[in-house]
Amino acid sequence: MNMNMNMNMNFQRFADVSTSIPRLIERNTGYYLHQTLQSCHANRQRMYSWVFNIVIVTVFIIVTAIVLYFCRTQKKTPAEKERQAILDQQLILEKIRALEYQKNTFMSRESITQMPMPNSVTSDIPLTYSTRIPV
Repeated sequence: MNMNMNMNMNFQRFADVSTSIPRLIERNTGYYLHQTLQSCHANRQRMYSWVFNIVIVTVFIIVTAIVLYFCRTQKKTPAEKERQAILDQQLILEKIRALEYQKNTFMSRESITQMPMPNSVTSDIPLTYSTRIPV
């Protein structure tokens, strides 16, 4: 209990000292400085926001201009377009011919399974299968 009383008295002495310390500025001056700093902070944030927005818009415009420029320069001439169309038509015709060849060769009625067989494997000797089951 004595210890609590001693701590309480120390706190009272500290409280008395803190209120009796002379202040170098008035309370209104502190409030005024605080408000001034807050307005400076708000102005700085507003300025940073404007600068950031301007930089973002500028970067967007530059990137868009570069993309449009490359799209324009990479555009095919009419001769290149015609040559590409002819190549595409030839490719399609080759695929159609290959499909017709497969139909005629592999899908004949002679084949039971209608599977492709190389010419070297086919022979006139019939294949025989064992019907016995190994034990």
